[in-house]
Amino acid sequence: MALQLAAKGRHKPTLEAAHQEVLTARKSTSQTVDAISVDLIKADNVDATLRSVGRVPDIVICSAGALPNTVGFSPRSHPALSPHAWR
Repeated sequence: MALQLAAKGRHKPTLEAAHQEVLTARKSTSQTVDAISVDLIKADNVDATLRSVGRVPDIVICSAGALPNTVGFSPRSHPALSPHAWR
């Protein structure tokens, strides 16, 4: 999945096109699918974006990459750790 997302590019119009594909593929219209573009370098941006969702997401798919010794991104991670994971 990550390879497919990365192949689509990182620009917002591309993200929106992929979002429409996912909406079309979902099993039920009751399923909520959001596609959000955010700069993960700035912990404040990540925090504000996740707070704007209004709840902890069930699934977060990030196609930004990470350091080999970093487990990954979690909405429960301390914001100060974010810059180290995404630079």
